[in-house]
Amino acid sequence: MMKLPVLPPEEDEDILRRAGFIDVELFYAALTFKGRLACKPAREEGT
Repeated sequence: MMKLPVLPPEEDEDILRRAGFIDVELFYAALTFKGRLACKPAREEGT
């Protein structure tokens, strides 16, 4: 059985930002579970 690694909160945010997300916000936290909300700007057509 494979297990997901538990990453530090800073690394979670860094992964989202490197994927192009902006305004990364923590909206839920309980024990080891965290929920984040992030926006990704729309790409312009032709790029």
